[in-house]
Amino acid sequence: MHPTVRPRGLTGDSHGNIIATMRNGELLTARQAAGVLGYTVQHVRLLVRAGQLVAQKAGRDWIIDRESVMDLKARRSTAPLISISGRGRKPSTARVSASPPVCSPARLVSVVKDSPLTNPAQPSPSERDDRQPLADIAVERLEPADIGDMPSLHTSRGGRTGQVDPRNKLNELTATEWLPETVSVWTQKGLGASHPDAQIERQHPAPFSFTDVARLILFFTKRDAVVLDPFVGVGSTLKACALHARNGVGIELSQRYVQLTHERLSRELPASVCSNHNQKVLQGDAREVLPELQENSVDFVVTSPPYGSILHKKDHKARQERIANGLDTRYSDDPRDLGNIQDYTRFVAEVTKILGACGRLLKPRKYMAVVVSDYRHGSKYVMFHADLAHSLEDFDLRLRGITVLYQRHKRVFPYGYPSSYVPNIHHQFILVLQNDKET
Repeated sequence: MHPTVRPRGLTGDSHGNIIATMRNGELLTARQAAGVLGYTVQHVRLLVRAGQLVAQKAGRDWIIDRESVMDLKARRSTAPLISISGRGRKPSTARVSASPPVCSPARLVSVVKDSPLTNPAQPSPSERDDRQPLADIAVERLEPADIGDMPSLHTSRGGRTGQVDPRNKLNELTATEWLPETVSVWTQKGLGASHPDAQIERQHPAPFSFTDVARLILFFTKRDAVVLDPFVGVGSTLKACALHARNGVGIELSQRYVQLTHERLSRELPASVCSNHNQKVLQGDAREVLPELQENSVDFVVTSPPYGSILHKKDHKARQERIANGLDTRYSDDPRDLGNIQDYTRFVAEVTKILGACGRLLKPRKYMAVVVSDYRHGSKYVMFHADLAHSLEDFDLRLRGITVLYQRHKRVFPYGYPSSYVPNIHHQFILVLQNDKET
């Protein structure tokens, strides 16, 4: 039997009364409530089961009292939120601070000489012991829209099932946590465009969700590993590294995006992480920065390279989603910017050169994950993921697999209608490559 709580304003149990009340605006569906709160539908259902929203079971879903939704919205900055413990089935509570913690931008550097790749500084055993446990950090600052969207391995330590195999040299996952990550289709996770912590990310024309990169970081590294992103943009990789006790190093050409990375890490990291993290952002052309970094010093490379001149076209999507909102539609006007290269063959060659240089920094047998998308250029369909994977073989970076990242949230546009087939591309490819060099 499902629990039933009679909403205020509901005068009967019949389906007709429910519908009538909804039309009067007193009741909301779970999806409507999620839209009002900026949460996921799963999070709203958890709040209902925890008694934080007044609702009644209707068929397979909940009908929710609008007044209770508005009450929660007004107090959610300090009210307990629902987190997922164990395997995501038992609700527990976490608290979000009323005001965002501030992390000094001075902790970030913009010069090569301070990088841990050139001047490694390992924490002492006592410093490591003083660090807050990773699982505790995740529970302490759990954002509303993350609930239900984080992968299964984002759980509290007490709820983990099984032990990490002592033979596991790759990551810190149990068998139960490992297996779902090897499924070749993932659904892209994000905070949602209206979430406060998504506002800086949205400034970039091709944002990369930190929740997606976190899955890759957690699978391909252990704690304290060095993670490199040669196209760091507005710092999604560095945010994921900070939240999961990895040492991130990002390279970014644009001064604007370097400044946004500083701001993002200072605003979006919880205080407990802000005082501990060791994230570096190096401003400059990756083709010039990478040769100065130490060989065999990186545990994992993860990045989403530029999309070439494809961002220069102004189609339905660019006009409705970015230009209308005053957001960037291209990376920069810098002639060194790979996004300004018009010739496709040269563009692939330059991306390959940069990723190949990252291969030099990778330790033997370590991995690289590259998130890319195919695209249309006029009537031609460009298989960028295949061209890039093939060209990287010349740098001893062997393709080990491809994960399809389904972008369920994207809007559908009437490309080609009503005369020809033109696809709405709602997926990306994660190329998983391994450094083939020997020790």
